[in-house]
Amino acid sequence: MPKRVEGPTRNDLTPDIVEELIARTTGRSRVVVEHILENGYITTLDLSELGYEHPPRAAADVRDRGIPLETVSRTIDGKRIGHYRFPDNMDQLDQTSIGRIAISKKFRKEVLEHYGEIDIFTRAATSSREIQIDHRIPYRISGDPRQPFEVEDFMPVSAAMNRAKSWECEACPNWEERVVEVCGSCYWAIPDRSYQHVATIPVRRLDITWQGENEIVEFDHLLQMSQDEELDMAVLIKKMIVEGLANRED
Repeated sequence: MPKRVEGPTRNDLTPDIVEELIARTTGRSRVVVEHILENGYITTLDLSELGYEHPPRAAADVRDRGIPLETVSRTIDGKRIGHYRFPDNMDQLDQTSIGRIAISKKFRKEVLEHYGEIDIFTRAATSSREIQIDHRIPYRISGDPRQPFEVEDFMPVSAAMNRAKSWECEACPNWEERVVEVCGSCYWAIPDRSYQHVATIPVRRLDITWQGENEIVEFDHLLQMSQDEELDMAVLIKKMIVEGLANRED
């Protein structure tokens, strides 16, 4: 018999469980939990309508906080839609898995003082309020590093690049296999160091941002060159790098 879509709501859980669910969550994870408490489930469509571009990431936020979620799929208008719900037997939460530890303002300041107010992937100067302090290895793979946190286990990332990283990581085969060493040798974990692959694919990647008046002028010059030579920008830049390296060797 298929599992019911509707799971326990606020009225089915003890006040202590409800209080702990709220205490463990903030932001996106709080939205998911409160919706499930009210309705018994939340769908990927609900999350999209709430403005979350990647609904499974919102569910992962809840699971990252040690809160179990079940996924029940149903076909609606010809499409498979995921429904996230609490398990029926949620009499207590696992106290050995309280979820990720919040990054303190003090530690955030230490990370920014170490790296500077930049996005570590593009090296672009980024406003402090727009920088997210991210685990190098996703929490889903390795959990939180041991306390006290070490700056080297985290990195400053812009919101845009963090979304790109989340998308790549969640599509990576290692997202299910969870081999820490695989993540530890990936571009998305160590863009500032020597890495072996990009989401298990043996390629190399470089994200560049031209920033400031002088660099924008340089970019526009490169763009004009690419148009004149009828080359894609990426092809032109690779060509210039290869030629530059050859000239250095002569």
